Amino acid sequence: MKNEVRSSKRPIIEDCSVGASLMNVNNGWMVPINQDTEFIIGRALTSSVIIEELFMSRRHCSIRYENSRYFISDLQSGSGTFLNYERLSRSTSNITQLQHGDIIGFGDKRNITMTFKFILHNISNKKPRLYNEHDLKVHNEEETYKNNITNLQKELLNLKAKHIVLRNKAKIELAEMQNKMSNIVEITSTQIKKEQDMIQEMSTLMVKLKDALNNVESPDSLKKQIYSQLEDEFQCSICNELVYKAMVLNCNHTFCEICIESWKNRNQMCPVCRAYILSVSNCLALDNYITNICDFIGGAVKDQRQLLQRERLLPRPTSE
Repeated sequence: MKNEVRSSKRPIIEDCSVGASLMNVNNGWMVPINQDTEFIIGRALTSSVIIEELFMSRRHCSIRYENSRYFISDLQSGSGTFLNYERLSRSTSNITQLQHGDIIGFGDKRNITMTFKFILHNISNKKPRLYNEHDLKVHNEEETYKNNITNLQKELLNLKAKHIVLRNKAKIELAEMQNKMSNIVEITSTQIKKEQDMIQEMSTLMVKLKDALNNVESPDSLKKQIYSQLEDEFQCSICNELVYKAMVLNCNHTFCEICIESWKNRNQMCPVCRAYILSVSNCLALDNYITNICDFIGGAVKDQRQLLQRERLLPRPTSE
């Protein structure tokens, strides 16, 4: 029969007044320990306490009474004998004195499944109280230790969860940053290409205009045509002046610097095509080109350009 514990020398009793006993922790039954003979715990039917479990040896351990004291020793058992959850030496010559309240345990290699408590019955009234206080202290320390382990395990799980969240967040932020950098590089490359094409186009147009002006009979008529075309191509749609300090948006529309900055305070879309403003870059070549054309035309056109430059250089009024 499994899990059966019985005494082969005497019946189990629950009331002991002298000597010592083993109390089965699982059911509270007590087996008195005879002081005259060796007390054997094992699987053999001749044992004082019979434990019919596979992990028990036939003669597992013994308890002897010598000089008013009780001693326990392991009889070279296979699974070992545990005293207060520490395994005893398998040497038969190694004996350990038992104290009131000691826990004797048996089990397989993984855990202790059967425990007995060693109880002395002939100690003074004061000593049991001291032993009980000791047991209570040990119990409290064990509970504190278990609670500390539980709290540490919970904290470890929380730290692991936070680590996973932070790692995933870092991956997402890194991917977003890489995507933004890729977009910025693409927009910048496109913007540089547009500016280079614009500079080339303006240079070619400037040469053509000079050649055409030298070949016509009426320079004033040609200058009017040039200014009219200049207004059509490079007039700021916000202030209706020729662009000054030209700023090119990502949609390739051009405005005065002061005009587009003021516009962006109210709206983030291009005033012409309503596309969202993603990038703004200055184009010094375009600004110089317009100024050179105005200087070339001369007269009122040149004066108006210079007046606009002076006005834009004045400090902007601040609202109180």
